[in-house]
Amino acid sequence: MTLPPTHREIPSPILDALRGATRDLHARLDASLGLTGPSLSLARYVSFLRGTAEVMIPLERALHLLPAWPEALPDAASRRRAHLLALDLRALDAGDPREGPPLRVATLAEAFGCAYVSEGSTLGAVVLARAIEPALGLSPERGTAWLRAYGDAVGPRWRAFAGHLEAFAAGLDEAGRDALVASAVATFGAFADAFRRTGGDA
Repeated sequence: MTLPPTHREIPSPILDALRGATRDLHARLDASLGLTGPSLSLARYVSFLRGTAEVMIPLERALHLLPAWPEALPDAASRRRAHLLALDLRALDAGDPREGPPLRVATLAEAFGCAYVSEGSTLGAVVLARAIEPALGLSPERGTAWLRAYGDAVGPRWRAFAGHLEAFAAGLDEAGRDALVASAVATFGAFADAFRRTGGDA
C-alpha cells in the first residue's frame, strides 16, 4: 500500500522500533496488492484506491478530532489528502469512496502511530505512480492525485514529520512508546482488512 521504506538516512530509536514492528506486515501487504509488474490492471488499481479510502477517510477524521493533534503536528491541516481518493475514483468512473469502520485514536501516541503509516505511504506512492501512470495511461489529473499528493515535496514533508515524531517520542515512557508502535501495527491491520474487503489483495 505504498508505505514507509527503510529511511536509513534518519537514525532514530522510535523509527527503528516502528520499522522493526511493521516490516513483515508492510512486505506482505505490498506483495499482495499486485500494483507492479504483469498483475497490474486498472481494476486492481481501483480496488487499491477503494481500500485505501475505507481507512484514510475515518483515519483523517479521527486524527483531526483529537484536540492536541494540531499542536503536536503543526502542519497537520495541510496533510489532509483523503479527498484526493474521491477525485481519483471519480476520474476513473469508479463511483464514490466508502468509509470503513471508525478508527479509535484516543491519544497522541496512537495518533503518531497511525500517522507514521499514512505519512510514510507518500514515499512509496511516488514509486507506484511512476509505474502505474505509463502502464495504465493515468496522470495526477486522471487517477493518480492520491499517489502524487505532495508533489515534489514528498521527501521534505516526510523528514518534517519524522522530526515531530521523534520530538514527541523522546518524552514518552516505555508504555507510551509501546502504544505508539501498537497503533502503527493496528493501522497496517486496518489497511489489510480493507483491501480484503475491496478485493485489493486478490
